[in-house]
Amino acid sequence: MTKEQLKDILENSLKNCSADVQSDDNVHFSATIIAEEFNDMPSKVKRQQLVYSKINKYILSGELHAIAMKTIATNEVK
Repeated sequence: MTKEQLKDILENSLKNCSADVQSDDNVHFSATIIAEEFNDMPSKVKRQQLVYSKINKYILSGELHAIAMKTIATNEVK
């Protein structure tokens, strides 16, 4: 999986999402994810669980090995 593919997956599966995805090896990823769905979700754990629910099949298939993420609600952006 490329960082562009992961970016597309995130942006198409989360409401009003903008994702900045980085990877040096296309297996380990770092992502900053800004999404409207996080607005009513103050818990960072709940936000990460939501993201994992969208990418779990790629983790299980081995296409995605690891992801570090920062999740930001659109109403938190200044």
